[in-house]
Amino acid sequence: MQYTIHGNTMQTVDILINQGESVFAVSGGLAWMRGDIRLEIIKPEGGIKGIAKKASQKGVYIVYSCFSPKSLLVFSPEIPGSINDVTITEGQGIICNRNALLCAESSVIATPFYQQKLTTNIGSEEYTLDELSGNGMAFLQIPGEARQYELRQGEIIKVDPGHLAGFESSVRFEMSVDEIVWAVLVGPGKIWLQTLSMLGLATAFARYK
Repeated sequence: MQYTIHGNTMQTVDILINQGESVFAVSGGLAWMRGDIRLEIIKPEGGIKGIAKKASQKGVYIVYSCFSPKSLLVFSPEIPGSINDVTITEGQGIICNRNALLCAESSVIATPFYQQKLTTNIGSEEYTLDELSGNGMAFLQIPGEARQYELRQGEIIKVDPGHLAGFESSVRFEMSVDEIVWAVLVGPGKIWLQTLSMLGLATAFARYK
């Protein structure tokens, strides 16, 4: 598999796959494709190749398999932001926001990691994190600007849950609920934050109803 990330504020990732290779993605993530590509829809209770039997709370994934010598798949995020490539290994997986996973090689496994209902002034929403494990490349769609930090052993950072895109599996995670809800991350490991909160965006739009 070869890939190139194009663009600035509305990026795409162009993935060139060979015959016999496949990529899975969230429903609606594919912008266009070229070549002999065959699709298969995978529901949470299903499972195929590297996709776990309980895929995620999103509903469905779509598997794109190449049957020509080479095929092109182009994926685009839902809203302006950036696409970040991350490497998944047996020794180091990635935990990501339920909305962050755009697509991944079929050798990557996606399973639910954490779920909690968060309440805002416009209602409540299920806050879900998925764990990406196995071996291969995955691509995260991060709204707004992406910020990356490397936490030292025992170093703590508190993040508004809406601004948390993902973190390495070596990072310890917990939710702190008092007057303010925080996602508490304890190093070591890398974390990815997003400057645009989807909950915050929904709250802002609600003012104009």
